[in-house]
Amino acid sequence: MTPRVFISSRLEELEERVTVEEAVKELLNNDGIVYKTWRWEKASKERPSGNTPDGVQSKELKNSDVYLLILGAEYGPEEGISSTHKEYEEAHFEFDTECILVYVKNDEDTVKKREERLKKWLERIAGEVTYKGFKSTEELKAHVKDKL
Repeated sequence: MTPRVFISSRLEELEERVTVEEAVKELLNNDGIVYKTWRWEKASKERPSGNTPDGVQSKELKNSDVYLLILGAEYGPEEGISSTHKEYEEAHFEFDTECILVYVKNDEDTVKKREERLKKWLERIAGEVTYKGFKSTEELKAHVKDKL
C-alpha cells in the first residue's frame, strides 16, 4: 500500500508545498514506493459535477495516512473560516495527533506580516499538536524528511 500524504497550504506557500512534495517523493522513492501527487489545481478541473470543492478535499483527506499543514503569514479570507483551517479541523477529528504535521514559516519577514487571525489559530494549534518552525525551504525539507 502506498502511503498518502495530504499537504494543506495556501497558494502563497506554493514554493514550500513543492519542497514538501519533493521531500516525500525522495523518501518514498528511496524505499521503492511510487509516490503520486494529488493537486487541487488539477483535480478541480476534473471534478465530477455535483461534487463541491470541500467534498472532494474531504474525501482525499480521509483517504490519506498523514496530514501535513504549511502556514505562512496569511490566514485566508477576511470573513469565515479558511479552507486550510477547515482541512485542519477535519484532520484533527480523523487522525491521531502523531499523523498531523504542522510547519510554520518563521523567517523575519513572514513573522512581521503574520495576520492576527493566523496568530490566534497558531495558539490553538499549539495546544493540540506539536508544530515546527522553519526559515527556509531547505530547513522545511529536512524537517519533513526527519519526521516522515
